[in-house]
Amino acid sequence: MHDLTLIILGRRRTHEIDFLLFHAVMTAATYLHEFFFHGFFEMHIIITYIQLVYRVFFFTIDSLVFSTPTQNVYYVPPSLNDHESSCSDRS
Repeated sequence: MHDLTLIILGRRRTHEIDFLLFHAVMTAATYLHEFFFHGFFEMHIIITYIQLVYRVFFFTIDSLVFSTPTQNVYYVPPSLNDHESSCSDRS
């Protein structure tokens, strides 16, 4: 799963990806809870507060932990000639 994510996004920040997924799930859960139990106005205030805390926290973590440049990851498929030569070696 992480290898596929790395190929799609082209970077090694799996911690960042996991954190974003966690944030999305928690925001959705909070949104539903506030909507069904407290009403729309209070829900809007809570969601705004969560987003503000998330942005400040993530900016701090990003500047401290990920301050070094990341190395891009590229998927290079094998060439057709390599595939044909490996098939001819087997026969």
